[in-house]
Amino acid sequence: MYLKHFGFKRKPFDPTPDPRELFQTEAHKEVRARLQIALAERVPTLVVGDSGVGKTTSVRSALAEVNQRAHKIIEIPEPRLKLRGFYRTLAHGLGLEPRFFFGDLSDQVRTALAQTAKKKGRHPILLVDDAQALDPQTLETLRLLTNPLLNQKKPGLTLLLVGDMTLGRRLMQPKNESFLQRLRMTYRMPPISDEEGRRYVAHRLRTAGGNPDVFHPDAVEEILAEANGRLRKVDEIAVQALYGAFIAKAEIVTKAHVEAARAERALTA
Repeated sequence: MYLKHFGFKRKPFDPTPDPRELFQTEAHKEVRARLQIALAERVPTLVVGDSGVGKTTSVRSALAEVNQRAHKIIEIPEPRLKLRGFYRTLAHGLGLEPRFFFGDLSDQVRTALAQTAKKKGRHPILLVDDAQALDPQTLETLRLLTNPLLNQKKPGLTLLLVGDMTLGRRLMQPKNESFLQRLRMTYRMPPISDEEGRRYVAHRLRTAGGNPDVFHPDAVEEILAEANGRLRKVDEIAVQALYGAFIAKAEIVTKAHVEAARAERALTA
């Protein structure tokens, strides 16, 4: 209903936008460039940043451009998996039927990765999002799996860890020093600037088929002040403000609508 009221063809602040319409911040471009190098060199990679700055979106956007004939993307959907579940997921991703006994299962995966490192087939990319939730045993296993065997120059997979700043602090602990040293490519994704934020709001409104002027400039500034550089927060407040303006039968989203949206969001925070 609110889409028709404001003249949108689709939801302007959908949390999963069409990748072809992704707004490219400087940080997004940086992630893409770093991943290109990481995949070419097959080096373990870490991307961290505050919650909501766009880490997952930018990483997935970059991986969408990967040559599928040369790479196979394996994702660990639940980072809290215990070690057996992790190995089973990895085995499935490698196209294997996981063996029952844990020792056989781990040998099966390691053998497959060793063979992958030797031949020219599709190289596995192991993506672990929300990696701050990884079990300590699984984290140590990831370190070992990224270690090339004596007769190999490169590992059998490229590890890509994505997490919030608690992951960065966790890896800085002395007990994880060897893992941190293994990460050859690291990037801390910064919050967006206010100027990027203004262009982001206009971009999302325009690609949804609407008029960017539906948000008063003061409303945009209020959103950016509250979001503090987090794109997810921009989306949440903006759509709540749109709801409020629609209910009030207003044609323009004002600062007052944003302030009301912020108060409503605070009730559920």
